[in-house]
Amino acid sequence: HENVYTYAYGILYLWFLTTDENKKCRKKIWCANSLNAEEVSLGHSVHAGLNLLIKPIWILLIDAAVQEALPQEVYGNYFALFNFSLLFFIVLDLGLNSFNITEVAQDNSKIGVLTGSIIGLKIILAVAYVLIILGVGAVLGYTSQEFGLLLILGAIQILTSLTQFFRSIVSSLQ
Repeated sequence: HENVYTYAYGILYLWFLTTDENKKCRKKIWCANSLNAEEVSLGHSVHAGLNLLIKPIWILLIDAAVQEALPQEVYGNYFALFNFSLLFFIVLDLGLNSFNITEVAQDNSKIGVLTGSIIGLKIILAVAYVLIILGVGAVLGYTSQEFGLLLILGAIQILTSLTQFFRSIVSSLQ
């Protein structure tokens, strides 16, 4: 959930920075014409408050209810597949986010060219990632049901990788 809030905040941040009157404020979180310090601190307070509400509810109510509702072997299998999908997550990045932050921070005019190129490369890496997790899953003898769950988890990891890439764009503009 934290990634979703951060991504939404980043999109709003980018919107404020792309207005003509705010192009001079790219290195600051606020400027006099768009955001003031009170609005920024209010936004951070709301974000922190949401985190304090959502995370305990998620851990104590939702996750615990799922663990109670499912047999131990089903939940354990899901958790094992989830961690398995994380093992190969590095294939989805290969340092592209760091490269993007460095290059765009040095020259903001590169953002368009780099974004298109990196998204194309990330699509190729996503295909490689899926092939790797399916190949290793086949070697480990996963069932068709486990492959289905693994594909869903792989799609979630791919979306997470793309979200992190878009966050790297926001980071490079700060």
